[in-house]
Amino acid sequence: MTYSLASARKWCNDSEFALVTASFGGKAMAWAPAILRAKIERTRKLRDKNLARFRQILRANRASMETKLGKDVTAMAVAEKRAKLFGETMARSGAATSAAANLKRVQQVARVRARNARNQAKRDARG
Repeated sequence: MTYSLASARKWCNDSEFALVTASFGGKAMAWAPAILRAKIERTRKLRDKNLARFRQILRANRASMETKLGKDVTAMAVAEKRAKLFGETMARSGAATSAAANLKRVQQVARVRARNARNQAKRDARG
């Protein structure tokens, strides 16, 4: 399930929301690789933090209620949704990383072809 920006706005603070919105619409392609890696790392930390929070609430509820599902279902649901949201954000940013790497590779191949064509033209002109 893909989450919309409206639902992300409800679950995130301003800095987290900026991170999520930056992953939409191909905006990540404009970033330098180092910045993109830093944003992916931050997203991974947020995802892991929310997964840990979800599991902690689940364990606490099981211990207190001695059942599979406890009473603090809404906090668990929000933590789980946030973890999934940051997982999707990380996947979109990772796709931008691979797309940027492919673009760089294509540009490099084009430069080599152009250089080879120029060199061949020089050799042909010499006669």
